[in-house]
Amino acid sequence: MRKTNLILFVLSIVLSTHTLAQNKSNVNASALPVISVEEAVAQYRFNDAEAIINNEINKIRKKKLDTSSLEETLRSVNRAKSRLNATEKVTFIDSLVVLKAQLLDIVKLSGESGQVLPYNKFFKMNDSIECSVFLSQMKENIIYAKPDSAGNPQLYKSNLIGGEWSTHTAVSEIGLGEHGDVAQNYPFFLADGTTLYFAAKGEESIGGYDIFMTRYDVDENRFLTPENIGMPFNSPANDYLFVVDEFYNLGMFATDRNQPKDSVCIYMFIPNETRRIYNVAETSETMLRSYAKINSIKDTWADENVVAEAKKRFDAMRNDIIRTNADAQKVFVFVVNDNKVYSSVDEFKNPKAKLMAQQWFSYTNDLMKCQSELAEARDKYAGGNLGVRNSLTSKILELEGKERTMLASIKELEMKIRQTEI
Repeated sequence: MRKTNLILFVLSIVLSTHTLAQNKSNVNASALPVISVEEAVAQYRFNDAEAIINNEINKIRKKKLDTSSLEETLRSVNRAKSRLNATEKVTFIDSLVVLKAQLLDIVKLSGESGQVLPYNKFFKMNDSIECSVFLSQMKENIIYAKPDSAGNPQLYKSNLIGGEWSTHTAVSEIGLGEHGDVAQNYPFFLADGTTLYFAAKGEESIGGYDIFMTRYDVDENRFLTPENIGMPFNSPANDYLFVVDEFYNLGMFATDRNQPKDSVCIYMFIPNETRRIYNVAETSETMLRSYAKINSIKDTWADENVVAEAKKRFDAMRNDIIRTNADAQKVFVFVVNDNKVYSSVDEFKNPKAKLMAQQWFSYTNDLMKCQSELAEARDKYAGGNLGVRNSLTSKILELEGKERTMLASIKELEMKIRQTEI
């Protein structure tokens, strides 16, 4: 009898322990957020994303299956979480949504800050390559991206020596190769000629392209280890084309966060002299996420007078660029081939080519006027209320259509001129 009672007592303990374990498991399962990892990351709820991934890893480990993919995602989430807590205080003054294909034609800087150009335009190629070139103010240095054998863009640099570009050096060979990036693109040098910003996909990225900063060590002839510039500039989406116009003390960068596939948003901001971050102890988690995601530009305005002055500088910068383009209309430059560039219509030998060149020069001037008008309309659209935007929509669409038609006509005419002259 005693033996029977002992057995029943032991069984009751075992069943109670099993029930408690089950209840604990149910509590842990119910405590998990009812949300996907993707949604949690998109909302910057990185703690929730971490909990969900860890739970999945534990499940898969019990089945003795590979967890390496989930562990890589977890590392990315942990990187994002740490950068959220170090979000920089940045004053944004405006934003503009544009077609991604037009991004490099829209982002313009004053002459003192160099130029960012499409790869195809600078190297005069017809291939469709989503890469960019940075040309220094004196037009004697370039750093650019072009695809490698696997189709991933990588950075190269070259100097103009005696009127010719030097051998193009892969930046991976002078420091950046150690960064382990899969892709590098959209380079930009500050006026000091040593501080380089670029976008990269790699081990230190939060997701897609992130913006990094490095410096060139002249003594060692190599770049230092790049640093991820963090939030709010970087996000789980693609962030790139970070540029600063030091003359006007204004910056811009592009991102496809919360945008349709073919569009990007350009944010204009005031660069900080030194990095300042939000105090996590004094900032609610909700507001910290908002700052990091740039939910509201006005929320970043600590001093509206500072913002007003920055907007005046932006208008002055835009007018400076328009005037520069207007002056450029008076300059004739036509590339006949790799060895022949004409600086005057009179240099053409073939009479038919000469007539077409005059027409090409006129078309090019008309295109610049159209692009200036389009840029002005886009600026008004970005800063206007709903009524202003509605009134400008049809005009912008009309100008964009006009621009495409003019570009196609100019391209066709250029081919005819070259064929006739040669």
